[in-house]
Amino acid sequence: MPCFLKTQVFYATLLSYAFSSGFTYGEPIPVRQVDRTASLAPHFSFADIVGKVSPGVVNIQVFYERLYVHPFFADPFFRSFFNLGDSVPAEKVQEQSVGSGTIVSKNGIVLTCAHVVEGGSKIIVHLKDGNSYTAKVIFSNREEDLAFLQLEGIEETTNLTVVELGDSEKVREGDWAIAIGYPNGEPLVTAGIISSKKATLKGRSVLKTQAELGPGNSGGALINMEGKLIAVPNAILAKLQTLTKHGFAIPAAVASKYLKDSGKNGTIREPWHGLTVDTLSKRLNESSIDSSRQGEGVIVRSLHPKSPAIKKGLTPGSVITKINGQVVKNMSDFHGLMDTFGVGDIVRLSLKSNGEEKTVDYIVVEKPHTQLGGIVTLKKGPLAGLTLSSLTSASRHEYKIPSDLRGVVVTRIAEGSTVRTLGIQEGDVIQRMNGQDIASPEDIEKINTDRHVSLLINRQGVYIETAYHFGR
Repeated sequence: MPCFLKTQVFYATLLSYAFSSGFTYGEPIPVRQVDRTASLAPHFSFADIVGKVSPGVVNIQVFYERLYVHPFFADPFFRSFFNLGDSVPAEKVQEQSVGSGTIVSKNGIVLTCAHVVEGGSKIIVHLKDGNSYTAKVIFSNREEDLAFLQLEGIEETTNLTVVELGDSEKVREGDWAIAIGYPNGEPLVTAGIISSKKATLKGRSVLKTQAELGPGNSGGALINMEGKLIAVPNAILAKLQTLTKHGFAIPAAVASKYLKDSGKNGTIREPWHGLTVDTLSKRLNESSIDSSRQGEGVIVRSLHPKSPAIKKGLTPGSVITKINGQVVKNMSDFHGLMDTFGVGDIVRLSLKSNGEEKTVDYIVVEKPHTQLGGIVTLKKGPLAGLTLSSLTSASRHEYKIPSDLRGVVVTRIAEGSTVRTLGIQEGDVIQRMNGQDIASPEDIEKINTDRHVSLLINRQGVYIETAYHFGR
């Protein structure tokens, strides 16, 4: 039989079967109707939640005073060629950047990211209602990338929208999250799911979200469907290969530990453990004589003499395997747990030490204000961007500075500041400036108005002299 006849016979047989089965041409195929309106209606719009929270999310404008050094003069070869010596001509310039923040107390405390306000000489906070306030940094933690600002001029009658902090521990992967902020200085609301609770950024646990974030979203709000703050956006990762963009945010639990009793006195209480740890490396696992160090955990490298843990028996070399019953495998686990404890909280460390397993319980204390002595952040002048501290027993311990050395220690250098181009590093001890001996950060603050700056620095026992000229 020809091929085309076979095809016709096939279709004829198929139609005959269909009509014999009672099927009528043109009759719609029955479909079971499902009413999805009731289950989806609450998620069709986030407008009510956004309307409630957005007045508490602010736009932060940060002004910087920078010293611009032309690359020509920063090159040692050209300085030598033109016989400029160590003098580096510099010109003062004004710059500004924008970020976001969230009002977290009635007395005008604003939560944001440390990198948003770092090195700023002036900060202005703009509210959604059109009011603006100058603000000052009352606390900043560079490692956690969190900072708190205090709005100036706030009175009891000032009507501020306070955003309540939620429980970031209860967040689930797949939960909706709404990002509110001011990327590029303009208000923006986006939404997406929490894609990961176990993401890691610079060694610390963060939330990963599909809510779109942009430059300037940092420090803003990532809220849940109850309108509570669950995280603070602080980074974006874009992958060109897959054309995907991921947003990262600091869990609210990391910030909430600072806010205990803050509403009463407007201060931030910084918890302190007084210990440093390190990764239990594979090499240490294989070579360590102490078999108790084998396996997972982090090793205690050093303890401050006034650490609350040292009083309870914690010793350097101990391996921390659990914190309050939760397993610690690496540094990310350690910080993810320790970063949530506030002043007065009880910490239980499960340890392996000298072949034995034991536990150490201690109460978290407030970080001593004298731990690093007098602290000054220079916001103007040639050394703008430097944070300086007096030399105390604690700062000598932290930066390994000999007890007989005199001066002040550099504890922080603002990102983008010109002093970074001059080779100054954290941990440097400034002993002399413009021919004058330095005994306190205030000494440098007074001299820092001169156009010409010469410094004598001690860096781990090596003396370094540097000088440059502060242009008009």
